[in-house]
Amino acid sequence: MGVCVLAGIILLVAVLHRVLRMDYPRDRAEAYHARTLRFLITGVALSFAGALIDMFSHFMQE
Repeated sequence: MGVCVLAGIILLVAVLHRVLRMDYPRDRAEAYHARTLRFLITGVALSFAGALIDMFSHFMQE
């Protein structure tokens, strides 16, 4: 659960870096942004899954 959240946060920071980067390859901009979008979706999904697993595990303990 913590690993999912940590991996998600790392991916989201990588997405922020890619979005704010000014020297990306202009000739491959579409592929660059498509990969960034995949990173964003994966990062959000991992963070959400980690939080959901954590909530579910705490709910089952009580």
